[in-house]
Amino acid sequence: METIKIQCPLYLKKGFIEIEESLVKTSQRGITAFNVLEHLICDHSFVAYIDKNLMVRDSFIVDFTIELPQFSMDVPSQNSEIPNEKMINLYLLLLNFNADWFAKILRCCFYRTKLVIINDLNFLTSHIINLLEFIFQNAFEINITIMSSEDYKKHKKNYIMIMLFLIKKKS
Repeated sequence: METIKIQCPLYLKKGFIEIEESLVKTSQRGITAFNVLEHLICDHSFVAYIDKNLMVRDSFIVDFTIELPQFSMDVPSQNSEIPNEKMINLYLLLLNFNADWFAKILRCCFYRTKLVIINDLNFLTSHIINLLEFIFQNAFEINITIMSSEDYKKHKKNYIMIMLFLIKKKS
């Protein structure tokens, strides 16, 4: 690390910054631009140009700055286990549903539409949930409710303006 004396181009206030010498020495153009952050030298940020000899060539105040969004990687909690392929019976699901049905469910999930799946075949419920959890793997929250037709009839008024899928017993 090298310590370099820098002067604010607006208020002529002086201060020191530390830079990595190898960044400047390996620059192909011979001059490296450094963003001097607010409150490091003075109350505003500015850009300083430093040559390969570690001399300040120029500095100026920028008209505006663009801040990058902060991303955070949320680690899924240890309690929520993502199902694997062995917990999903695709053969059973493909026997009862066609590709159009799956496409519509995925579309509802991508557009964050509330979705109610009315399922009278209770043995399919866990496979449907496992499939959707496996597909999305906590990438975003999906709003899906799976219930029997009897439960839906009881609470029908709570489900206005949503997508409905009916899974009935075959006669």
